[in-house]
Amino acid sequence: MKIKLLILMLLLVECDTPGILILENKSGSKAYYTLYFNEPIEGVHKLEVEINDKSREELIFGFGNRWTKDRLNYFFSQIDSIEIITKNDTMIMKDKMEMYHYFKKRRKGIGNHIVKIKLE
Repeated sequence: MKIKLLILMLLLVECDTPGILILENKSGSKAYYTLYFNEPIEGVHKLEVEINDKSREELIFGFGNRWTKDRLNYFFSQIDSIEIITKNDTMIMKDKMEMYHYFKKRRKGIGNHIVKIKLE
């Protein structure tokens, strides 16, 4: 039994899991998460995600993506600003260090492959 558990753990650690951004809305109404890009990516200037109340959306990034310091800094180098709108509050982040600390605080999972943002 211990050998099977060890093999399962090794497989999970070695798997090339994708990076995930989870947006969980508990605000009492619709919420919006918007990324504004420095340069258009394939003609797109922004990515807007609408999240219904008491639901969640997941954005999946490339396989092997870990939210390490280098990966976060690379991600934010492409972002001009992040806007989070709920019925209770509006947050706009333009400073790269502010973005970095906001995401770093919300990392989860083995190898920090998940960032979970609760919208309240």
